[in-house]
Amino acid sequence: MTSPLERRYRLLLRAYPAAYRTERGDEIVGVLLDLAPPGRAWPTVGDAADLVGSGLRRRLRLPIVDGLTAGLALAGPVALALAAGLSACLWVWLEAVKGLHTTGPAAYAAWLAAAVAYALGRARVARTLVVLAAATALALPVAGPFVDLDRPPLWVSMVLAAFGVIAAAGLRAPASADERLGVGAGTPTIAVCATALVATAGAPPGPATAYYQPTLARVGLVVAVAVAIHALIAGVRLTAGRPARAWLWATVLLALPGGWLGPFGDHVVAGVPGGANVEVAPHFGRLAQVLLATCVVGVAVAWLIRAEAAMGVRSRRAAPTPAPERWTRPLGVTRWLTVGAALGLAATIAALALPPYLAYASSMPRPRTLYVATTVALLAATALARAAVDVRSLPAARRARAALLAVVGALAAAFVGGLVAVYDNGWTLRGWAHLDLTANLVTTLALVPFALFALDAAPSVAPAAAGQPRGERAVIWWTLLASAGWLAYTTVPHLLSWGPVLLLLSAGLLALVLVTNRRPRTG
Repeated sequence: MTSPLERRYRLLLRAYPAAYRTERGDEIVGVLLDLAPPGRAWPTVGDAADLVGSGLRRRLRLPIVDGLTAGLALAGPVALALAAGLSACLWVWLEAVKGLHTTGPAAYAAWLAAAVAYALGRARVARTLVVLAAATALALPVAGPFVDLDRPPLWVSMVLAAFGVIAAAGLRAPASADERLGVGAGTPTIAVCATALVATAGAPPGPATAYYQPTLARVGLVVAVAVAIHALIAGVRLTAGRPARAWLWATVLLALPGGWLGPFGDHVVAGVPGGANVEVAPHFGRLAQVLLATCVVGVAVAWLIRAEAAMGVRSRRAAPTPAPERWTRPLGVTRWLTVGAALGLAATIAALALPPYLAYASSMPRPRTLYVATTVALLAATALARAAVDVRSLPAARRARAALLAVVGALAAAFVGGLVAVYDNGWTLRGWAHLDLTANLVTTLALVPFALFALDAAPSVAPAAAGQPRGERAVIWWTLLASAGWLAYTTVPHLLSWGPVLLLLSAGLLALVLVTNRRPRTG
């Protein structure tokens, strides 16, 4: 007779394909039952997440990335300590000392409880509390209108939730003594250091500003130290010729939410939506910080997946680097979604910008007007050129699928652009007084399609890829130069405003690429 726990484990196994469930189901359930303590009737949240996540990955045929699992194991306890330490800092300094009253302590308490449970050796309980803390952080903005308290900014909740995903995926049971000690000692250390950094800079009055600056940028320095330590260990191991993929993955994983903290010098001038610094390109604010950090991490992830041989890892013999794929080969979902997103975003920006530009053309700042117009033109021209080249290489039966993907990408980009516009106008749907500034802010979203365009086109300009017809190669170069030029113009002038983790990650990635390219290839 099967136990209630076994029946529930087998119910979760339905996430796996039927053939795999039939072949390996008994083995998986047997291992889980052996690990479960006597009397347990329900799977833990961590067990359920592992089973369902692994099953969905097999259903979707997603590859298992070498080094990612080990990287998660390294990053999980660090992410827990960072989230708990930052929660303690925000709770003590902003809520208790400065007297700001928000719904944040509901999530902060769950994070601190998770850190205590893990330090005491209750790893499964800690994973459950981590999931609860991350879910609470995401629920705070939704619950805000129903209570009399303010809510922490979306950026704070988003960072804590991202650390929660990393911790929930990386925490192991049972936890080693080093991991328990690291979380137990690291959490108060992080809290004290973050609080000291924020306290020395002071805090502006009011929750709308105190949670942003100087808090986010100063707290980002603490996260940057953790990222730098992992990057340094990875660099030392690479120099010594030892396997370093796990440490590189841990660095990238921690850098993603850490890169969202900041940027330096982020402020809003009173009475001017968007700030007075919005002249040509958007001021490098929180939205630009999040998008650029995500794009840089995406480049690092792509580099880790594709360039194993170039990293000099001695754990396996490096295989010759394959020639890049032809640029005209249809890459499926990502390429056509990007084309659609670029067109949808261009249409959204134009819809926001045209009314004020047509009505008040004489009073609009000309540099900003040219910047917005150039962004719309480059997005549309690049997307249409790529689509025209790619559609010719597609079989007739797949063109309908490509068109559907492009439509989905366009609708998604229009929705996100509209959401940013609503956010820029105080979450209201009417009475928008500065559509020109709103359009300028929405152009920040172009970081994502231009980064994807550049990442896709860059391998095809290598000498090994010089086999395309002249027209196709011209489109490749246009895609790369237009994307790289727009990205550089939008981000590089604000280099000193980038958050600490973003600066660190960008410098480390550039140094690693330079070292790799100079290293002589063997074998």
